[in-house]
Amino acid sequence: MITYVAVLYLQAGLSKVLLGGWEWFLTGNRIWTETILLGTPIGKWLTQWPSIFRGMGIGTGIFELILPFFFFFERTQAKVASIAIAFHLATFIIMGISFWFLWALYPALFFYRPSLKSVDLDNSYASIS
Repeated sequence: MITYVAVLYLQAGLSKVLLGGWEWFLTGNRIWTETILLGTPIGKWLTQWPSIFRGMGIGTGIFELILPFFFFFERTQAKVASIAIAFHLATFIIMGISFWFLWALYPALFFYRPSLKSVDLDNSYASIS
């Protein structure tokens, strides 16, 4: 499942590069335009400052093209998952685009680590028979 999440983000970033070019990330114009057309009231208010959207574009590029690789390291998973949740919350607040069904799984995938010490592997099937 972790591989699925990482590949999903990487695919989104590669699609932007292939279809929109590096300008998609470097200018932020696509995010700015979409926010003007379809954004939330808060997002539309932010369009007064287009440079904010350039930062959002660069941040999206880093998030989608680089951070997916950090999902594979247990030490960085919780940090990257926290960034992903913040990314999606910001996207929802500014643009009204919700991916709640994806990041709602993150606590179970990245924050909850059951201890194998508490599981008795020798007797775990004893109650089944």
